Amino acid sequence: MSFLVTLIGLSIIVFLHELGHMLAAKRVGVGVSEFSVGMGPKLLKYQFGETLYSFRLFPLGGFVRLAGLDEKADQDDPNAYPNKTIMQRFWTIFWGPLMNLILGFVIFLGIFAYQGVPATDTMRVSGVTPNFPSAIAGIHAEDILLNVDNIHLESVSQLTSYLNKKKGSPVIMTLSRNGVEKRVEVTPKLYQGKYVVGLVFQPSFQTGSPIQVTVHAASMTKLYVVSVFKGIGMLIMGNASIKDMTGPIGIIQFASFNLDKGAVHFLNVMAMISISLGVINLFPFPVLDGGHIVMLMIEAVRGKALNHKWFVAVNNIGASILIALMVLIVVNDIRFWQDRVSLFKSLFGQ
Repeated sequence: MSFLVTLIGLSIIVFLHELGHMLAAKRVGVGVSEFSVGMGPKLLKYQFGETLYSFRLFPLGGFVRLAGLDEKADQDDPNAYPNKTIMQRFWTIFWGPLMNLILGFVIFLGIFAYQGVPATDTMRVSGVTPNFPSAIAGIHAEDILLNVDNIHLESVSQLTSYLNKKKGSPVIMTLSRNGVEKRVEVTPKLYQGKYVVGLVFQPSFQTGSPIQVTVHAASMTKLYVVSVFKGIGMLIMGNASIKDMTGPIGIIQFASFNLDKGAVHFLNVMAMISISLGVINLFPFPVLDGGHIVMLMIEAVRGKALNHKWFVAVNNIGASILIALMVLIVVNDIRFWQDRVSLFKSLFGQ
């Protein structure tokens, strides 16, 4: 059931991405021949105007077909994508990833409105992952983290950012155990592209004003946007490898375990995935939305459209690279399935 709910959640994320493309396309007059919810054989369909709306067998995302981009169109058709202005085409492409960023922000708004905003008090350890640096250093559950390297950190995100900034260098953690102050040296471990120490915290919250809720939602959205770039940067610099990357299977694993912890944890993961999808789609790589935007920029500089055959060739090469990378990541997910199960169980106390 957890896997099914996770799949539906991921489908909604992809669905809203495609919805963003369709709404923008219709707004600027680009023809939309079909908008589909799900993949596979059609179960239901309804023709409204020029667009066929369909619901398909497998609830795995969806797609939108744009005239002149995702399907052939008459060269002189004023509603064809290539015949629109550069800005009209830009908005058609950009609104897909933008919807993902908006969704992540809205989810965080709901989370902070429901549970409150993080309280600016102590950080209490609720769990320690076995065989990770914190466990080796002797940190226990119920210890209270006072500071790191004499720097007071008010949230887990601040701790995570600081550990990644240190890039594996030892840090001195000051803790309170039963009212007694204790200092330990901990050396962060590189795991799945991030430096971690294996601590799980039990956060505390307080009712926030609408402004505080909005600020925290924006802050969390920004945090996840930045984390995507940091992860890519670590891959480029060699501080992380492909085996540290997580694909669809790993995402479903992680989200499912969080769903077992409660709706708030699950929604937090969905927000993270939606924001990450939006940012990655804006990367300047062929096939991705960012690749289309780069081509629009080149066209704007040249003053004329790019050669269609060249455009198709570049996209085909990009698609081949992405498919090869996805296969590699899926194989990686399968290989480390049980390792992740063990880790999640230790983190979530199952």
